[in-house]
Amino acid sequence: MRDDSDADARAQALTQRLAEDGRLWQHTLHENTMLFSRGNLFLVGQSLFAVAYTTLLTSEQHLVAARVLAAFGLVLALTWLYVGHRHRLYYPLPNTASRRVLPLRHASGCGTVGG
Repeated sequence: MRDDSDADARAQALTQRLAEDGRLWQHTLHENTMLFSRGNLFLVGQSLFAVAYTTLLTSEQHLVAARVLAAFGLVLALTWLYVGHRHRLYYPLPNTASRRVLPLRHASGCGTVGG
């Protein structure tokens, strides 16, 4: 009877460990996806600002609006820089943990960014 309860406890611990490893891996992939999604969003935003700015610049009467748009574009670029910096500070935490716990997934290169 004691062997059955020990085997059950080990099986439950293994199941819990696999679930934790799965959540850690999913979180690592989520962080990669968020980085690329944010990057795409900011690139589209910057492209739209560039098109609007050049359109307004061709007209002499819209110079003030073009300068306002350039200021918003600068704010957007600084926001992207700040968000990227925050991601760079946070990302090593889950990435290091997942490299330590799940070395085979990282060795195969599935879903990781930056080596």
